Amino acid sequence: MSRYIGAMDLDAVKKQSESTIFIHTLNGLGIEIAKNIVISGVKRLILFDPELVQMSDLGSNFYLTEKDLEMRRDLGVLNKLKHLNPYVQIDVLQNSLDELNLNEIQVFVTQDPAIARTVSNKKKLAVVLAQTRNIFVRIVTDFGNEYVVEDKDGEQLSVVNIENISNNVVTLFQNQNHNLTENDLVIIKEVKQEQGIGQSYNQVFQIKNVKRQSFELVTNIEFTNYISHGIAYQQKYPIKLQFDRIQNVISSLNHYCYNIGTFEGIDMITRDIIHFCLNTIANDLLTHNWDIEKIKMFITQMRLSDLSQILYFKYKEDVFTKYQEQLLSLLTLLSINTQLQPLCALVGAMAAQEALKAINKKHTPIHQVYVQSFEDVLPFKLTELNFVQVSQSNDLEINLNKYQQFMLKFGFNQNQNTRYNNLANTIGNINQIFNADVFVVGAGAIGCELLKNYAMLGVSKHGKIYVTDPDIIENSNLSRQFLFREKHIRQPKSLTAAAVVKQMNPDINIVARIDKVCPETQDIYHNNFYKQMKCLTNALDNVQARLFMDSKCIENEVPLIDSGTLGSKGHVQSIIPYATESYASKQDPEQNNDIPYCTLKMFPESNIHCLEWARDKFEQYFFRKPQALVQFIDDRFQQQQTVEMVIKVLKKYPTTFKDCVIMGRLKFQKLFNQDIISLMNAYPFSSQTTGGQHFWAPPKRFPQPIEFGEEFTFKFVEDFAILTAQIYNIAIPNQYHLNLILQNVQIPKMGIEKNKIQQIVERQVKNNDSQQQMEIEDKNYDQLIQEAITLLCEVQPKKPQPKQFEKDDDYNHHVSFITTATNARAINYGIQQVDWMWTKLKAGRIIPAMATTTSCIAALQTLELIKILQKSTQHRNTYLNVAIPFMMQSQPGKAQQYELKSGLSISIWNKLNLRIKKLTEPLQYIVYQIEKMIGEEIISLQQGAKEFYMKKMIPEDEIKRYDYINSPINKCIQFIDDSSKINGQIGNNKSFVVLITLV
Repeated sequence: MSRYIGAMDLDAVKKQSESTIFIHTLNGLGIEIAKNIVISGVKRLILFDPELVQMSDLGSNFYLTEKDLEMRRDLGVLNKLKHLNPYVQIDVLQNSLDELNLNEIQVFVTQDPAIARTVSNKKKLAVVLAQTRNIFVRIVTDFGNEYVVEDKDGEQLSVVNIENISNNVVTLFQNQNHNLTENDLVIIKEVKQEQGIGQSYNQVFQIKNVKRQSFELVTNIEFTNYISHGIAYQQKYPIKLQFDRIQNVISSLNHYCYNIGTFEGIDMITRDIIHFCLNTIANDLLTHNWDIEKIKMFITQMRLSDLSQILYFKYKEDVFTKYQEQLLSLLTLLSINTQLQPLCALVGAMAAQEALKAINKKHTPIHQVYVQSFEDVLPFKLTELNFVQVSQSNDLEINLNKYQQFMLKFGFNQNQNTRYNNLANTIGNINQIFNADVFVVGAGAIGCELLKNYAMLGVSKHGKIYVTDPDIIENSNLSRQFLFREKHIRQPKSLTAAAVVKQMNPDINIVARIDKVCPETQDIYHNNFYKQMKCLTNALDNVQARLFMDSKCIENEVPLIDSGTLGSKGHVQSIIPYATESYASKQDPEQNNDIPYCTLKMFPESNIHCLEWARDKFEQYFFRKPQALVQFIDDRFQQQQTVEMVIKVLKKYPTTFKDCVIMGRLKFQKLFNQDIISLMNAYPFSSQTTGGQHFWAPPKRFPQPIEFGEEFTFKFVEDFAILTAQIYNIAIPNQYHLNLILQNVQIPKMGIEKNKIQQIVERQVKNNDSQQQMEIEDKNYDQLIQEAITLLCEVQPKKPQPKQFEKDDDYNHHVSFITTATNARAINYGIQQVDWMWTKLKAGRIIPAMATTTSCIAALQTLELIKILQKSTQHRNTYLNVAIPFMMQSQPGKAQQYELKSGLSISIWNKLNLRIKKLTEPLQYIVYQIEKMIGEEIISLQQGAKEFYMKKMIPEDEIKRYDYINSPINKCIQFIDDSSKINGQIGNNKSFVVLITLV
């Protein structure tokens, strides 16, 4: 759960663990809601769906199989949901909704507007209404009139160092990363005024005009006494939201707002039509298979309703008139009551997140309606739904000829009775989905969701899904990667995931491998392999692998769908040959996260600096030093730095637990008292730089030593002693009476290291020296070896057991030691302290993750896959943040065209074709022919990562020059089937691709 806690926090998780949620209806949408709630964790989940399992359910409910046909849906999924998270109590309501005790639940989730109205009238509890019909989706929330959002976005509070304030514009020091946005709130502290440093403005400022290095304060205050510097602390305050009753919201077009993001191709009047029509769910008015009589019945009913009158009064007459023809098309589609599986996954994740928000008060909920149409997944345009017409007498007429032509053209078949009914009656011809070969790279959290979605759609029923992942399943994966169970631990992810989804749908053909996609495996994943794929889908967690897949997509002209998540945020990018830019075309600027050595060692500015210092101390004391001794015991010939480390260890080698305690006490005194006093003596508060500036001006913070005695100081010693004892094979007593041992510890007088500290600082400023250069002085190597051997003979140590930091064991004292050391360091420098979980997340490099975000992203990828296999051109890139909530979809950026001097336009997708008569043609001939084609001088040529030609690297020596430019091309690059693809670069960072072929 660490990744989820990192995204939410412990308080939110605790609230969830004490709550009960009820879910009504366990179809494809309902099971997605249930899955995400169970993974996220609540105390109890109650299910109710007495409907019997039908064949069409198997195309979206991944926990139902043919063995469950004619069984109640809720009973069919019960055991599998229980195995998903054994800490959640899951029950089924047996007979009717009347048995449900509303006082026992906090959130009621349903897909039926009538039930939502009834429940809302009976009791004030949170209600989430979630619906998918055909390509239309809706979520409606009602959390009462006193709902309080305790954290609007879940972002970590920013603390930034101020360089200057002028005309209310706050300028930050360079490279200050912050998460501040428009209208955020900050408090300004520790500014330099005429009265001195340390002054604060006891006022909360709203900010605007937020830029990367500055923002403006919204205030009338004149900073007349301000001189320089300061620190801005972001503030968050609870937000109170009032929700209208759900019966008012779903029956009106005026009591809600659409606040979730930006979409192309849907306007407000279309949303209003969808919102109104989704209130009708009666089976006798809807059709699952394009029954023309039911379509007519539904449209007639809608025309007899208040819809037209409401739209007429809400919008201008000309707008309403313009929508009359489109209204018939929309109503036709709204009468088709199918569930498209990826939309179930998308809405199910979003609805689950809203239900959790109602409990944990974390993040901003949908307030109050989200309505969306995903028309771009259809193989036809709404204007082609023109077989329903209105006669001159204002009666509905069906043009049977147009209806039959439409059904035939798009492959709709009324007589299907398979698991693919919903899919086929939504998008028509599904053979292109069945016949595709698809490559899924990664079988982690996103990969599991993708494979589940693909299985439900029958992807590669007549083709093959290839999936690869070199990782094995760890215990920490079970809370996020929902295909895996405890029995799967230590098994390959890809093989296990493939076996599980094959059980979900035996129709699919899936091939699982455990190879990493990289240059070293190109003999397995060669160009012919990529060329047979209809689509590549990334489920990766690192940039390097994404770039490699991006290059394969370009090289082999195969569509690629990339994705990624970080906590509540996620993205999907479609990369289409010759149409769009690639993943590498636009990358976020790399952030330099390296902390300068002087900052880490002496001048921390934030708690992350303190943590990295503490993490380094852990590695030094409990891994590097004992590891050096292990190496020296095994082999006396070691580097000087290792030998010096061995000598230090052996001189203070502990033999009893008491020794370990004393070592910890002396280490505390040195780190948090004596070293600090030495620094204060070397640079008193009044010190100035050589340029006459105040040495301790922000972002530097003047330190203060810590006296031993508070509880956390004892905790530091205890953790240090236990870890040291474990490393050096020392028995730890059951009762070791720490206080008694510490009472008799003699603290040696400290030596002032003023000159050494000043030298370190000066070298850092002048030379940016590394730690090794600054701290290690040259000594006679032979003398050091002899000293180490002598000590080894005297001490005769057992071989130590070095400790590498392990984040997943909460009781091994690793996180505890780093937390205590971090906070002691923070106290030294007046920096905000941290808690145990924060340390675990940061020191363990644990990336926040939420099952709901993952599910949303995989669903959006699956929608893009459908469009790619349909050869649609309506692709979308998506960015979402379920915390705000926000979702933005846009058309992918077009591939950038480069104009060459020759008048030739090229892009990343263009390949220049060069035909050669022999594979031994000299390099200079290849360069000449390419330059002749493009009309520009070539800077470099490379194949993959190998750069085999660089203009500036041509040798000046005649003989070497001759050998270089006359190298046979088949010695420079690799040919496969007498052809080779290379990349080149010319001026202004323009690149091109050349296919060299033997003729």
